[in-house]
Amino acid sequence: MEQNLNLLRQEIVDKSLQAFREGLFSGTSGNMSCRIAPDEMLITPTSVRYDVLRARDIVRMKLDGTVLEGEMQPSSEWRMHAAVYEAYGETNAVFHTHSPYATAFAVVRESIPAVLIESCVFLGGDIRCADYAAPGTKEVGVNAVPALRDRGGCTLANTACSPWGRTLRRCTCARNTSRMSPKFTRMPGPSARRWRSIHSKTPCAWAQKEN
Repeated sequence: MEQNLNLLRQEIVDKSLQAFREGLFSGTSGNMSCRIAPDEMLITPTSVRYDVLRARDIVRMKLDGTVLEGEMQPSSEWRMHAAVYEAYGETNAVFHTHSPYATAFAVVRESIPAVLIESCVFLGGDIRCADYAAPGTKEVGVNAVPALRDRGGCTLANTACSPWGRTLRRCTCARNTSRMSPKFTRMPGPSARRWRSIHSKTPCAWAQKEN
């Protein structure tokens, strides 16, 4: 069991570093987790740069916030991960990325159209935008739950993109598709008109009343 957990910790580190190099994580922004038991997960730590992240830095914790193993504090978005796991029992991995193109849709609170076949295969269709909630709160996950219904990911208003999957590999495929789909809305045709519409909109500013 412990050997398997160590291998999974290293895989989380490897996938996180890959996301960092691809521009989906920036500095210490972005996080990912894997469920290892019905009420437990491994999750990336808070405030640690991904280019120096080590397997031993990955935090083992319960979904209620109890830290079981690790010297670091868990990601500030652990509540969002926990809410998704609690709502979708089949989910075993969650990525919270900051893909620039997906974020462009998130800041105007628009869904990303399903312009790729892969969008249907790995994401179940278009990528919905979840209602806004203050970062670090459980409400981020609560709002994501309906947006994730029958989908492999969603964007979070004024934040980023959160793909999920039954396995870490499946979640990575969803992550890659959620990164590519917004790019293809820039190609000629109806999708390009959708991108120009998004590009011309004024981003929805964060307001204290939404916190």
